[in-house]
Amino acid sequence: LTELLRATEGNRNNARVLVRNGDRVLVIGAEEIDWIEAYGDYVRLHVGQQVHLLRSTLTEMEQRLKPAGFARAHRSRLVNLERIREFNTVSPTELLIVLKNGARLNASPTYLKDLQRRLGA
Repeated sequence: LTELLRATEGNRNNARVLVRNGDRVLVIGAEEIDWIEAYGDYVRLHVGQQVHLLRSTLTEMEQRLKPAGFARAHRSRLVNLERIREFNTVSPTELLIVLKNGARLNASPTYLKDLQRRLGA
């Protein structure tokens, strides 16, 4: 499985994540992933209405998927920049990211400047 992951790493156009699902291995394109959250020693990939569990750290996923358009939005969350619809300020210390699918994610002001820079603001 590790060798398959290495073989599928690459640029933005072909970044893939392999996820074991029973006796199958799903190939998920980075562009399909809405957001990723840390979950103990795992990460949860949110792909539309589906959630996939993958043994990896958020830092590892950030390194792999940053070239594919992912950025840290919170210490425990990555977001696909192509999926962001808007930002809402809830309070001076709380920011909400609204994705195109309607999902609402808390973001940290710590990562706001990088998010805005990566989005071209």
